[in-house]
Amino acid sequence: MSARGQTGIDFLVGATVFLIAVGFVFAFVPSMFAPFFTGGTGDTLSADRAATQLAERELVEDPANPAVLNQSKVDEFFDDCGPSDLDERLALGSERVQVELGTDTCGDDPPARSSVTVSQRFVSIDGEHYTLTVRIWS
Repeated sequence: MSARGQTGIDFLVGATVFLIAVGFVFAFVPSMFAPFFTGGTGDTLSADRAATQLAERELVEDPANPAVLNQSKVDEFFDDCGPSDLDERLALGSERVQVELGTDTCGDDPPARSSVTVSQRFVSIDGEHYTLTVRIWS
């Protein structure tokens, strides 16, 4: 008989606890740093807020009927818009934005290799249905 204080079961329990601890570190440490490296949530909220502002307040004929747009307000918006006008009008800060309605587009095109957040609203103008699309990237 041996006078050793460690048996096979003790070794198995210790190795199992060690592997669970290492697995926990690999699983949760990257998610602790994720908010510092991605800007997805802010972009999503900004795009959704901008689409809502346009489809329910700025371009509507009557605020009681959201998503029913006024043609003259839409024409004025797309005739007078530029990248700086969009930032000021939608209060987005330093983010880049593009608004698209049917064939009308306002703002810059997003770069080919950028992360773009998109928010859409289904709207109508004079009984015709369109998709209002807001794209935001940093």
